[in-house]
Amino acid sequence: MIHVLLVALCLPGCVCVALVEPLLGVIPGTCRQYDHPVQSITDYRFHENARTPNGIAVDTSGQAVDLARIDAGVNVVERCLNQGKPDNFIAQRFSTTQRCALRVKVVPNWITSPTGVQIFPCRLVTLWCTGAEQAGGIAVVTPDLAALRHELAHVVTGADDGSEIIARCGG
Repeated sequence: MIHVLLVALCLPGCVCVALVEPLLGVIPGTCRQYDHPVQSITDYRFHENARTPNGIAVDTSGQAVDLARIDAGVNVVERCLNQGKPDNFIAQRFSTTQRCALRVKVVPNWITSPTGVQIFPCRLVTLWCTGAEQAGGIAVVTPDLAALRHELAHVVTGADDGSEIIARCGG
C-alpha cells in the first residue's frame, strides 16, 4: 500500500520517498528527489521529449543535443562527489547520483554572446546566464551543455556557488 502511494506522488519513472524518508529511510531501488530550496532565477516549463541512454529526462526544446554527453557529465560529477571526504555530509547523502530524479532543460531562447558563449535570459543582476538550477531537480542549460556539470553539481548537492564542492565537482 505504501509503495502505491509513493509512486503516485512521483515523477513518471521514479519511485520517491522524500516525504517519508525520515521515518523509513531510502528504500533500496528507489529514487531520491532533489528538493532543496533554490534561488528562482528561471521558470522554464519542463516537457520531457528525450531520455539519455542512462535514463535522464531531457527537454530539448527542439534543439540538437548530445544525450550521451549529458550522461558523461553526470558520470564526472558522480565520480567527483564519491571522492569526497567520508565525513562530508553531501558526499554521504549523494554517494550515488539518482539519475531518475535528474532533469535537464535545454533553453529555447539562447543567443551567442559577443565573446562566443551561449547565454539565455535570467533574473540575475547580469540578466544573462550560461546555466541555472531550477526547482524540481532541473539543470537549465544551453545546447552546447557548457554549464551542465556546474548545474548538475548544484542540483545534486544543494551547495551554493563559492562552496568547495561546487569548485571541485562543478567543472
